[in-house]
Amino acid sequence: MPSTFELNPSFCFTLLGTFAIYLWTRPTRSASLAVLILAVALRAACVRRMGGLGAYYGVWWISWEAFLGIASLMVLAAQVIPWGDRLRSPERKSRRQTFYA
Repeated sequence: MPSTFELNPSFCFTLLGTFAIYLWTRPTRSASLAVLILAVALRAACVRRMGGLGAYYGVWWISWEAFLGIASLMVLAAQVIPWGDRLRSPERKSRRQTFYA
């Protein structure tokens, strides 16, 4: 049975904005690498599970935006959660405000 799953381009561009906001926070190199690894893993899982990303022109490029946005939200959420005292309070507050934005 063929899959009818298709990533909406508008949704992808919205999540690109989320990724841009994340980059605005000037993440560390390790956080940026974590975003990239998560995006690759999420995209591979989606292609494997759904059988594809869509049939419209440019889907293979446009879909990266969605996975980069979701991965950046995941990393930012992990940075907001207090895992001890690795971030100072003002820094955590700034990340939390960015997450809610």
